[in-house]
Amino acid sequence: MKRQLTIALAALALVLANASPSHADLGKPDFGSDEFQRRMAASYGVLSSREPAISEVETAILEKRAGLMAEDPAAARAMLQEILADGKPVSAAFNQVLGNLYFTAGEFAAAERQYLTAIRKFPDFQRAWNSLGTLRVQLDRFGEGAEALARSIELGASDAETFGMLGYALLRQRQYLAAEVAYDMALLRAPTEIKWLEGKMRILAESGRHREAITAADELLAIDPGNLEYWRVQANAHLALGQLAETARNIEIARLLGPVDADALYLLGNIYIRQDMPNKALGAYLAALELQPGTKISTLISVARSLLAQNETELARRLINTLEVDPARASPRDRLRHALIRGRLAERDGDTVAAIAAFEEALAIDPLDPETLFRLARAYAAAGKTEKARYHLERIKGDPNYEYGAQLFIARLYIDAGMLEKALAPLRQALRIRPGTEVENLYNRLKVAVETAAIRTTG
Repeated sequence: MKRQLTIALAALALVLANASPSHADLGKPDFGSDEFQRRMAASYGVLSSREPAISEVETAILEKRAGLMAEDPAAARAMLQEILADGKPVSAAFNQVLGNLYFTAGEFAAAERQYLTAIRKFPDFQRAWNSLGTLRVQLDRFGEGAEALARSIELGASDAETFGMLGYALLRQRQYLAAEVAYDMALLRAPTEIKWLEGKMRILAESGRHREAITAADELLAIDPGNLEYWRVQANAHLALGQLAETARNIEIARLLGPVDADALYLLGNIYIRQDMPNKALGAYLAALELQPGTKISTLISVARSLLAQNETELARRLINTLEVDPARASPRDRLRHALIRGRLAERDGDTVAAIAAFEEALAIDPLDPETLFRLARAYAAAGKTEKARYHLERIKGDPNYEYGAQLFIARLYIDAGMLEKALAPLRQALRIRPGTEVENLYNRLKVAVETAAIRTTG
């Protein structure tokens, strides 16, 4: 059971860091922020020597229309479209500005066409490369976006937003080393920008640098202790380091801050099982079932078996009674194990009839399952039906543990019935399966008793 739960923990090891849609936003530039809008608006003007040549007349046009671009972007677009459509040579700056107007209006395909036109006219147009990269990152075209942003930096861009944008694009492509460098450059320029620190934390977490991720999460939590995602990422890092108590603490804090998903609750339950806290584990499992009824059946049946093994009968009963095992969806193995647990619970209640019915249900699913045959035989023996018990015990083949136990059980049934000679054969079979001094001594004593009885009979 412990191995099964270890596997379950491993399978869920990354679920916290990727559990909610908002995790994908960690380290992501805020395209809707006032700062981003100001950045786009600032590029409507005429900038440095890294820009394409622009005549005095063109400069005057752009400066004169600057107010219109802010107040009535649609009219500004129409004006620029008219200028660019008359066939006269026009500076690439006009295409750049029109592209930005399209971008802010959400017309991304048109914006990209204008940026590419601007770059064709002036290949070293730093702002056009920057805008093109920003657009492609927003469209989740991270590889193309990173290339364009890198070209913009090569041409002189050095602001925090450009480096942060590049870091995010590289992060989404799992290019962690380069992404970290980009985020570090962004943080050097804007040390208080939380998005870049989020990106750095996410890189540390996703690249397996869990101790550093915990430290980064602590720094972010000092700024915003109510952020659910920070607690999730830190919980995942603790889990990867095998720090189960810390993982459970983080998940519990996350539960206080807002809804956590069922996978996180299943993980929490598994941790509590490992820490011998069955009551807390059951609470986590039941909360998970409320969110996702009918899921993780295999895991929960394994938990119920573990609870029975720990003599936590009532906890196992509460869990098994909550499970909805749909025959159309559950696997035959899960349906069999569910029936076995119900049979074992009935045995503990002293209800042999119900136990036999549950074990027969399990046997109908798999007529050769050794555990089912053994438990059914034991239930029939408890009901005084020894012939049926022996019948099922004799069918157990192929599993050394259950076959060994079955042969000893058959021998015991014969001994209890006073049929000592018949008990010798199953004892010999048990010794062939698993030699042992205790069973050998029993066999020898029985053999002597049988031989002595035979002498007395003939004498």
